[in-house]
Amino acid sequence: MTSLREIALALVATSAVLLGARGAAAEVLSGTYSAEDTSGHGARLSVVAAEGHVLLSFAAAFAIGSTVNTCHCLARGEAAGAARYRIAGPEDLSGSLKADAGSVVLEVTRQECCGEGFSGVQEFAASTRRPLRVRTVKAHRAQFLALDERPTGAYVVAGDRVETGEADPVTDLVVARFVGRRTTLGFLRVADLE
Repeated sequence: MTSLREIALALVATSAVLLGARGAAAEVLSGTYSAEDTSGHGARLSVVAAEGHVLLSFAAAFAIGSTVNTCHCLARGEAAGAARYRIAGPEDLSGSLKADAGSVVLEVTRQECCGEGFSGVQEFAASTRRPLRVRTVKAHRAQFLALDERPTGAYVVAGDRVETGEADPVTDLVVARFVGRRTTLGFLRVADLE
């Protein structure tokens, strides 16, 4: 007969494996991806993920007839299955982010940040992934910001090291992750980092 202690140890071991797998999946997804269409227009997606949450910064240029539209979108997401996140942003951005061994796909079901003519789907080859950049905080105190650019209450101080994606050229924000006693995700201002 299995003792209560053996059952408890098995549950702890199973939880550690599941949490480790979730952390590994977040680490594999985190990074900056790029894509280019046949007309030479490009897109960039920076992602930071941790513990069932994801933040992203998406920028793209796409042709509409003889003109080129651009979009700059910030969003956050919650886990919605294996390697899949349900995303939402402040500019009526909603959809999903899916990852598999070969690609990361952003499917947008509703958006205002890209404007008319955006196809709603952007695929990035996993081979284009660049790892997050480790940067040092230079500001005395740098506030993590929410999607609406209001402080979240979490902050890092001068000398702390954070992992970031590429800066959004319009907002001067980067998706960022700080790993301390607990992991913090948010947006930081580029001016606060070395």
